[in-house]
Amino acid sequence: GARYAVGALKLYGLYDRANSGTASDTHGMQFSAAYTMGGATDLKVSVAESVMKSAAGANIGTTRRYGLGFVHRLSKRTQIYSSIAQLNNSSGARMVVNGGVTAPNQSAKGFDLGLAHSF
Repeated sequence: GARYAVGALKLYGLYDRANSGTASDTHGMQFSAAYTMGGATDLKVSVAESVMKSAAGANIGTTRRYGLGFVHRLSKRTQIYSSIAQLNNSSGARMVVNGGVTAPNQSAKGFDLGLAHSF
């Protein structure tokens, strides 16, 4: 992966490949950005795509993911956060958000809201 910062904007890029040797393989790309506002709030956006291939090399699923979120630091150790995500499956893919289950080629959505504190 790679990261590049321009002032308050951080850009991220990632290419990933997982080869099992005998079963299906996955490769994908992700592009993300985070923008810090006022020193305490980060706005985040992400777009990604993963493609699964059979051992014979046939496409057995493609998933596109879109995400939007924020993190607001309340103190040095405490932050609140929220995010939403949309997954679009095709070609037999059945990827989901946060461990859910979906039928092949169906979409999935997710929402997170939380408070994190480091001890």
